Amino acid sequence: MSKLANAPLDAPPVAPAEGQPTPWHWSIILILSLLWGSSFILMKFGLEGFTFTQVASWRIFLAFSVLSVFWVRVPVKSITRTDWKYLFIVAIFGSGIPPFLFTLAQTQIPSAVAGVLNSLTPLSTIIIGAFLFRNRFATNQIGGVVLGLSGAVIIMFLRADGNLEGNYLYSIPIVFACICYGIGANTLKNKLAHLSPITITTVGFTIIGIPAGIYLWLSGAMHAAATVPAATEALGYLAILGIAGSALAVVMYNYLIKSVSALFASTVTYLMPIVSIGWGLIYGESITWVHGVGMALILVGVWLTGRKAPSSIK
Repeated sequence: MSKLANAPLDAPPVAPAEGQPTPWHWSIILILSLLWGSSFILMKFGLEGFTFTQVASWRIFLAFSVLSVFWVRVPVKSITRTDWKYLFIVAIFGSGIPPFLFTLAQTQIPSAVAGVLNSLTPLSTIIIGAFLFRNRFATNQIGGVVLGLSGAVIIMFLRADGNLEGNYLYSIPIVFACICYGIGANTLKNKLAHLSPITITTVGFTIIGIPAGIYLWLSGAMHAAATVPAATEALGYLAILGIAGSALAVVMYNYLIKSVSALFASTVTYLMPIVSIGWGLIYGESITWVHGVGMALILVGVWLTGRKAPSSIK
């Protein structure tokens, strides 16, 4: 087993030369695919007992509750004022805003479609890296972005009969969520590479977790979870989502960004649609040929953009 496989997640990564992924990195990609690919159906179950803002807040607050035990390993004194600024950016854009956008979207669209559209994350990573961090576009990456966005438009606005689909306007929040992920991933890689994944994740979820907990209390969600059967059952699903799908998964995702690249970490979205569609089919969601065409275009676009990583996020 490699040194990297033995390294704890709260230690600076022992990365291979030029950030090349190893079998250890790919195994983490597979685990993340299962965790995050299942998150969309878990959000759907959560919406059966809570509002979309409460579902997102539970996810954040439960992750914060678990990660708070790691504060004893956070080197607070070594975190500079500049670090705090970027930690706020990563927390808000990487973990704070997207849960609300996804749950809003899933009030109107199937969980499987949400999982497919999440594949736009690598494309947004490329675009944000180019415009905010001056990463260079390769020709194939421009083509990949155009192709991927074309697939997203097909999924968002067309039904199987070729007519416009009104409810799929609710897919637009997912596009913004993917942009947020791109901002968070690029900021982490370019500005916080000297901090450990545990530090970044623990501090980040503390920043957003405390406000989420206050909202849950004021909105009555905590009382409902203890007294309303549907809310109690929904909370069970959200506990899995918050603890495994957020706390554990974000630590692993941050680890991949630091040890390889933001673009490599975002390729988890290749496999996530397969998992999310599988859950959707099991629970009777309607998946049409239009969704298949759109997903194929998105994944080909992601493949094209990934053929040459931007130099500054390697």
